[in-house]
Amino acid sequence: MRLLVAENDPSLGIFLQRGFGAERYSVDLTQNGEQAESLVRENEYDLAILDLSLPKEEGVAVIRHLRISRQGMPILVLTNRSQITERAGELDMGADDFVVKPFAFSELSARVRALLKRGAFAGKHAARRRPGAESRGTLGEARQPRD
Repeated sequence: MRLLVAENDPSLGIFLQRGFGAERYSVDLTQNGEQAESLVRENEYDLAILDLSLPKEEGVAVIRHLRISRQGMPILVLTNRSQITERAGELDMGADDFVVKPFAFSELSARVRALLKRGAFAGKHAARRRPGAESRGTLGEARQPRD
């Protein structure tokens, strides 16, 4: 699995690169938003971990770009923002999850694993769907057992 880590704090970025490397992930590290976008254009990533306070291009702009170019790639935001409305806004703009700094690496790692599992599960279901096949029910509609 290949991760992109975009973190403006060099020591935290190296810590994340080493931590995920020890868990057998391939990790590309950048400290600015412009390079994060460039790396995404040039490489295939399974997940991106983004700090919102990136120089050269804010993390919010990077998220918008990723949602256009790599719609299905999970995005986990690292944030200093503690207000619930701010964190909800991060999810609304396209992030899949967030972790508030400071954080325990074990929690961040667990969230990454969960996002990767969900992504793999969604990919398998998408591959099984036939183009043009209709849904067998709608949200909130109970299915009737077949005889």
